[in-house]
Amino acid sequence: MERQSKAKDFFETLGCLFKLFVVLPAFLVVFFMLLAVFGHITDFGLRSFVIVPQRCWEGVQEKYWKLTGTYDARIRSLVPIDSYYTDRPRRTSVADLRRFLGTIGWPIDYEENEFDCTEMSAALEHTLEQMGFEADIAVVIRGKLFASDVEHAWVIVRTDSGEAHVEPTRSPPEIVEPRRCRKRYRDIYGAIGYCGIREWDWWTRIEIEVRNGRVGMWPK
Repeated sequence: MERQSKAKDFFETLGCLFKLFVVLPAFLVVFFMLLAVFGHITDFGLRSFVIVPQRCWEGVQEKYWKLTGTYDARIRSLVPIDSYYTDRPRRTSVADLRRFLGTIGWPIDYEENEFDCTEMSAALEHTLEQMGFEADIAVVIRGKLFASDVEHAWVIVRTDSGEAHVEPTRSPPEIVEPRRCRKRYRDIYGAIGYCGIREWDWWTRIEIEVRNGRVGMWPK
């Protein structure tokens, strides 16, 4: 009886260790990955906890898409706007850029994590490209481990006098002194592929229409 009791205690202890070191970690990993993929991180106030599994999951997705040759199509499918970029005659004058920026007024106020520097940069880059300017999205990343934690974003426009750095969080946006950026994207798809769509989805907050050389912006 004593030997059976010891054996029972041993297997019960083994079972507890298994649950503690295998089942529980596996559950937590799956839980946070699902939360990161399907939940709005900021709504739960858990951004610092789910950023690791989120980036891991996004990395797995990107590798799978690249292996299957569907990466470009997948990234482009995330943007629900037809003809996001159109071919137009290029404009390179700094004076022309200043005049155009002066006509832009954001239809809603700056709101962190909802309509902040990233959404404003993406919206401005889209608008400038639609008007014929060649613009890139520039970002500074907070830290070096997780690329989705953007510290600041702005727009760089190529002109006949060099590159003009435009601060998008002002209304109207203004040309500012050049800054050093850590990452630079030629289009919205590159930005989404590196930082995730939640950083750039301005189209969930405002609408932009370019017609006859004029830009209209409205809140959603």
